[in-house]
Amino acid sequence: MGIIESTVKYDHKLEAQGEIACQTLSFIFMWLADVLNHPLRDTQAFKGCEAAWPFDVSVLPEGASRVLYGSYLPQLDPSLLDFSTDGVVFAFLWESDDAVCYAVAGSDGAENKLRMSYMTLAKRYCAELLAQIEVCECLSINTLNAFTKESLVLRRVYAWSIPCEAALQKISSYSPLIEIGCGTGYWADILTKRGCDILAFNSEEWSEELSSEEGDMGQCGLHPSECFGEVLLGGAEKVKEHPDRTLLLMWPDFLGKGSFGLKSLDEYEGEFLILVGEWKGRTWGGYTPELGDHGQSFSQEFQEAVTSSFEEVEVIRLPCWPLFLDTVMVFRRKSLQSLMEQNGAAQCEPNDMLAAFFAGSFDPFAGLDLEGDQIDVD
Repeated sequence: MGIIESTVKYDHKLEAQGEIACQTLSFIFMWLADVLNHPLRDTQAFKGCEAAWPFDVSVLPEGASRVLYGSYLPQLDPSLLDFSTDGVVFAFLWESDDAVCYAVAGSDGAENKLRMSYMTLAKRYCAELLAQIEVCECLSINTLNAFTKESLVLRRVYAWSIPCEAALQKISSYSPLIEIGCGTGYWADILTKRGCDILAFNSEEWSEELSSEEGDMGQCGLHPSECFGEVLLGGAEKVKEHPDRTLLLMWPDFLGKGSFGLKSLDEYEGEFLILVGEWKGRTWGGYTPELGDHGQSFSQEFQEAVTSSFEEVEVIRLPCWPLFLDTVMVFRRKSLQSLMEQNGAAQCEPNDMLAAFFAGSFDPFAGLDLEGDQIDVD
């Protein structure tokens, strides 16, 4: 059997098995990046597809996972990949010497465009790679590079993270929202069409003050012809202008560096915070020198600031490109009591101490010998 016949065979097999294609691609790239011994290895196996995963799938309960690794990733569910083909068609998007990218176009089914393009790409390249393994017992670097190029184009055209039904429902429940650094506005447009009240802001051009690096995955300049829905001009300064809105941030810091996310957080005083992207303890770590183990979406300083003032209350898995572990994370601002337990009473601000004193949870005279002293309260 030749390459073409083998590719056609696997293409037919994967037609109704998108989850198999996605987890097989993930495995191939994990093998190439030498992370097959990573603690999160088995989180790439979908429910019901464990038999097609090369290892025995071991899923830790949430409590044990947080104790051991400081984080938790729910198992992938095939429902994350569901989409409707109503009103969508394929359209030519981009071409190079070794790759041609087709995306989903059409006026209807907007929220399915990226997900459907992602699934189409995963099935096509998985079939090609499996055929290469079967016939040649090796992988083509050109095929792998072509997949990477096409995935980057889709992320630039749509969004860095792929939305799913569970994520959209959860984010909508925290409406009204304000998104800073929304890029093309793809997620915001989908949320708006679902009845969510959201204001989406993006900077007009790259700011070196916020990040010293710009690249294929960096913050894009705002080009109206490339936007979905209404994208407003503005950055972190817009947060305080809308104090009644829940802050939503998606991939604000390129390669996990910069201060865009932190500046937005500094302006925010709300109770809940919604973040989309990678997070420390939920990444493949620094498998290449330029990557840190805190992921490529939020700077380490931002993550430290968030965990200092907020506690994570929910994590929702998203469909992911190989070697990425994107999630939707919901955080809630810590209570005064939690902050005091975390930092110690002596480190609290004076106003926090006063509130704790009247609440009966803090004694400013503890440890003092007041025997014999007279206190005149008149």
